[in-house]
Amino acid sequence: MTGTKVLITGCTGFIGRYLVEQLILNQDFDVTAIVRPGAAWDWPKNSGESRVKLVRADLSNPYAVRLPLAEYDALINLVGPRSSAEGAQWETNVEYVRNLLILVRRVPVKRVIHFSSISVYGLPKSSLPVNESFSLTPRDWYGITKVLGERMLEEFNRETSIPVVILRPSWVVGYGSHLLDKHLFHAFSSGFRIVMHLGTPLNIVYVRDVANVAILAAQSRTEGLRTYIINALQRWSFDDFLREIDRATVRPKVPVVLPKALVGVLARRFGFLNFILSDAFFSPERAKDELGFVSQYDLAAMVKETLTLRALAKTKRDAID
Repeated sequence: MTGTKVLITGCTGFIGRYLVEQLILNQDFDVTAIVRPGAAWDWPKNSGESRVKLVRADLSNPYAVRLPLAEYDALINLVGPRSSAEGAQWETNVEYVRNLLILVRRVPVKRVIHFSSISVYGLPKSSLPVNESFSLTPRDWYGITKVLGERMLEEFNRETSIPVVILRPSWVVGYGSHLLDKHLFHAFSSGFRIVMHLGTPLNIVYVRDVANVAILAAQSRTEGLRTYIINALQRWSFDDFLREIDRATVRPKVPVVLPKALVGVLARRFGFLNFILSDAFFSPERAKDELGFVSQYDLAAMVKETLTLRALAKTKRDAID
């Protein structure tokens, strides 16, 4: 019996690699992945052959893309910018989405799952949890381009009546991230203890939990267009995260205090990490109620697995050298 047919874009990126890994281990899915020419593809093989149908294609010309003849139960778009440059963000969050929707109009797809970001909300000042009804007021170019991509998906849903699910994750952490958490783990592992005293909600979610909610969305039966904030259910602080990394990296460390003003500069440097300065907590209650999403990883589990995977990767690199 053929499993759920899933078409994925962005599967060689940070979240995409974890999603493909989970789908490979699940016999209920039939996976086709669109990968840009030249991108690395090195997931484990099953019985000598990959369980993923690989299509190398450049979506800059969606009319030239040739996919296996099939009706897909879900398309999951995970493509993200290759850099923080404004041009790269426009190319990925706007132009790529436009071209992808041209392709979807040519290929039978029952449902579209698109990854956006909580950066579409800007830096809300709210004592109440931020939910999907809050207005979209992005504060940076990344957030603006994410809103534009969402607008195209809304229009696509109105024109085709194909259900669309927009996922807005908070700060996604884990091994393989190229964002702030990568530098934090490196600093603590190198003998430095970072002290920030931000006092703001952490708004963090582990990458495997994010991959899992993509699977839940692909299997959902929602109609129309639905948006979901994806965040851990727990209200942690940034200091909680730093203390957990400190506990897990048991070696003497030199304390390095970063004033809040400097943290703000660093956050703006990464653009879509501006939300770590927000006083608001982003609520995943709708995703919990409608998709059945529950974060499986607490801070200790996030840190432990990330450090384990970092150590395994280092051992592998040392063996090659």
